[in-house]
Amino acid sequence: MTRVLFLSCVSVLLPSVPMLVSPAWGQPQRPSLHELVLMHTDHEVLLNIHLQGGFHQELLEAMESGIPITITYHMKLYRKRGLWFDEEVLSKTIKHIVKYDTLKKQYRVSEINGLFSSIKVTKHEPTMVRWMSEIEGQPLIPFHLLQPGEEYYVKAMADLKAVKSPFPLSHMPFLASLWDTGTPWTASSPFTISPPQPQH
Repeated sequence: MTRVLFLSCVSVLLPSVPMLVSPAWGQPQRPSLHELVLMHTDHEVLLNIHLQGGFHQELLEAMESGIPITITYHMKLYRKRGLWFDEEVLSKTIKHIVKYDTLKKQYRVSEINGLFSSIKVTKHEPTMVRWMSEIEGQPLIPFHLLQPGEEYYVKAMADLKAVKSPFPLSHMPFLASLWDTGTPWTASSPFTISPPQPQH
C-alpha cells in the first residue's frame, strides 16, 4: 500500500474562495473548485480536486431523463520564473461522464484518464455526485522531473457540459446555463522539492 503524506516542505494549498453573492434571478450558483490539495508519495506528487456546486437540482432532474453529463478537469503544472512568464511543465485532462439508466434506475459513471478508463455503477445519487466531483490521488509528476529548489504550482479548472440539450429547454435562458458552464481557474500555493540528502 502506498504511503501518502501531505507535502511538508512548503505551504501547499489555498482553497478557492466560495462566491458570497447570491445568484441573480434565482439562477444556480456557478460551480467552483473547493479544494485543490497537493500530496506526495516517496517518489511523485499527487493531486486531489473537489468540485463544489456542480450538480443543481434542475440538472439532476434532467439527468433522470437520460441526458449524459460530462465534467472535464484541466490541470496544469507551472514553474515560476521571476520576471519571465511562468513555464508550463505539463498539462493533464481527465473526463468524468455520467449517464442515468432509466430502466435499471442506476448511474453509470465513466472516467477517461489518458489511455486508461474505468466504469462505476451506483443507484445512490450522492455517491454518483461524489464520484463525478472528486479526483483523488491523481499522479501529477515524479520528483526526478522537478528541479530541486525551484518553485512550482498547479492551476486547475472544470468544464461541465451536457451531450445534448433537450428541446425546448435549450431555448430557455434560465436552464441554458445548466448545459454549458465551468469553474474559474484555481491555483495552489507554490511548492518546492528539497535536494536529495547525501548518503552516509
